[in-house]
Amino acid sequence: MKIPDLIGISKDPSMTIPVEAFGTPGTRSILHVVPQFEEGQIKDEVFYDGSERRFVISARLSKGPSIPGDIKGDFTEKDGESYLTTPDTNTLSINTGTGYFCIKKNDSGELSFIEFNCDALNDNQARTRFIDTVYPVLDHFSYVHNIALFVTMVRVVDSAHRSTHIECASPYRRQNLLSPATKLFDEMKPVYSMYREAKNSESEFYRFLCYYKIMEGLLGKMRASAFARARDAGVTPKLARDLVPDDKDLAAEVKPYVGQSIKVLYDKLLTGKFRRAVAHFMTDDGILHVSASAELRAYAEVAFACDLCVRVLIATHESILSQLP
Repeated sequence: MKIPDLIGISKDPSMTIPVEAFGTPGTRSILHVVPQFEEGQIKDEVFYDGSERRFVISARLSKGPSIPGDIKGDFTEKDGESYLTTPDTNTLSINTGTGYFCIKKNDSGELSFIEFNCDALNDNQARTRFIDTVYPVLDHFSYVHNIALFVTMVRVVDSAHRSTHIECASPYRRQNLLSPATKLFDEMKPVYSMYREAKNSESEFYRFLCYYKIMEGLLGKMRASAFARARDAGVTPKLARDLVPDDKDLAAEVKPYVGQSIKVLYDKLLTGKFRRAVAHFMTDDGILHVSASAELRAYAEVAFACDLCVRVLIATHESILSQLP
């Protein structure tokens, strides 16, 4: 494991992080806050320690999705909220087959803050154990009580090194509005709508499915229709190849496809492994468990790759339409 990039130092309990310090917008990032005590410098052991040790994992509950860029690492039960209340106790204790955790209430009596302790080799393993223990219970609460229940932030504290890991989404950047002269093609309205639907979603699975359906259209019937109209008009559109773009935040599973046709990625990886599972739920390979830590991570990675590819395909299709009479 390489030492993470240093993005800032502060003597105060809070700091402003420039958005440029985060990864590409939309990717999942881990902020690692390491205390530097007066008795010495930060030791590399905090990054390389592979021994089993105690971790404390906390999560903030919410009635709605998180706000990108709103990162409050020292949250407590006072900061969370939910539609669930427990009038008889301040703390709800829950035992499962994979561990014990507790849920605390805010000042309004709503369940708002989850805490889970475990021994693990690193923060990622601790986070995985937390998700696999806690999320199935939250899923059941959502069904039984017919409510939305969001986890907007997860904090992992390494008790041995007194360092904190905070998972967050890389925020979007402030953008200047394009010229009003920018052309909006009528037949692209459903594509733009589906793209915004993906961007607004908290679910990595739904985001992936939105991007996949856009790719399905632009690689299939929409592209064929545009080329047919070009042929009828005697036009040969000038186009660049639709290639999978590179990005430093691309997952290892996608990296081999960089520079290849997006259609290759679509056919060989997305359709068989990801689309079939999320569309059909039960397949020959098993049942898709959308609260499993491994599935959450995998779909977040592939959804990000799809986003990059969709932007290439949209630009290509707009170019084709702009060359039609």
